Amino acid sequence: MNKCQSLSALEIGDIYSMILELEKEEIQIYFNPLFKNVDKVILDGFDEFTNLEINILNLLSDVVDSNLIINFDYYSKNDNLFSHLTDTYSDLIDNGFKKIIDKTPLEVSGFRNIVRSNLFKENGENPNSNFTDVLYKSTAKSRIEEIDLIAKTIKLQLLNERINPENICVAFNIVGNYSSIVRDIFNKYGIPINLTDRVPLKTSPPVIAAISLLELV
Repeated sequence: MNKCQSLSALEIGDIYSMILELEKEEIQIYFNPLFKNVDKVILDGFDEFTNLEINILNLLSDVVDSNLIINFDYYSKNDNLFSHLTDTYSDLIDNGFKKIIDKTPLEVSGFRNIVRSNLFKENGENPNSNFTDVLYKSTAKSRIEEIDLIAKTIKLQLLNERINPENICVAFNIVGNYSSIVRDIFNKYGIPINLTDRVPLKTSPPVIAAISLLELV
C-alpha cells in the first residue's frame, strides 16, 4: 500500500479501505472542519452501493449520530424492475439501516407508485384508466425497429415541443439487450444519451487494440 501511495497509484477500493481503517474519532477530525454545521446527511439519487461503501455509510452515520437518510427507491414486490437492487437493499437492512415508507399522497396513489408496482410485470393488476390520455402503446417487429421508433418520437419532442433531453427517460427491462442498438440509433438521430449500462471491457477500443497487439507479438 505504501508503494502504491508513493507512486500515486491508488484505486478507489484502496481509498475506501484506508477510510475504513479509521476510527469514528479519526473520521470526525477530518469531517468536522470541512462540514462544521452539518448534523444530517441525505443521499438522494444513489441506490447501488458496494459493501465497502455501505460500511463507509455506517461510519458516517455514527459521525452524525445516526442522522443519515438514504432516499432508496425500491419495491420488493416487483423483481422485474428492482431485482438489481435486492442485494443492496438486503445489505443496508443487515447493517442496521431502518426502513421508512414514504406515505405522502403523491407516493401512495400517484403515477410513479403505479409504475413502481407494475412496470414489466407479465400478470399485473387490472389496467388503470387514470392515465389513458398520456400513455400510449405501440409495437415493433424487432428491437432495431423498436428503438428507431423511440428515437423518432424523441426527436419530434425535442424539435416540436422544445422538451429538454434531460427531461426524457427511456426505460428497459434488461438494458443490456438494447445498449448497443440504442447507442447506434440515437447517435444517428443526434440525440444525446446517458445510458446506465456498463460497456463490456472486450468492446473497449483501447482493450481491442492492446489484445490485437499482443496477438502479433
